Amino acid sequence: MRFRDVLVICLLSTSYCLAGEDLVVKTGFDIFSNKWLQTFSEKGCSNLQRTCVVQDPEKPKTVIMQYQEVAEVISKEVKSTASKATPYIGILKYVVFVYESEGASVAEAKKGPFHKKREITMTEIFRYSNGKWVSN
Repeated sequence: MRFRDVLVICLLSTSYCLAGEDLVVKTGFDIFSNKWLQTFSEKGCSNLQRTCVVQDPEKPKTVIMQYQEVAEVISKEVKSTASKATPYIGILKYVVFVYESEGASVAEAKKGPFHKKREITMTEIFRYSNGKWVSN
């Protein structure tokens, strides 16, 4: 009998237990989603050093600089499916804060100050296929 076949972990602070493959898949999703969020934070328009120009059709002569940051992870959930090709899906919910600064030029808008304009709740769905989590 293999250890993986008999391993059962009951989490006392929650009302469920994870056993064998489910534990491996859930742990894998935690690692995968953490890396995915880290990549989000390191690439794109994700901080003051990595701002992007956005257009507002109502303000055609105004330059708007924007960046986004992950503010909070709301939940991570793994669900089993009936598919043999994709036996699990992972659902990641998190909040993104969007910051903007306006100016007459890119240089002026980059100077700031940046203000939080909105919060967006994001839901990402990933699939587990061929023994690993994938994002596409």
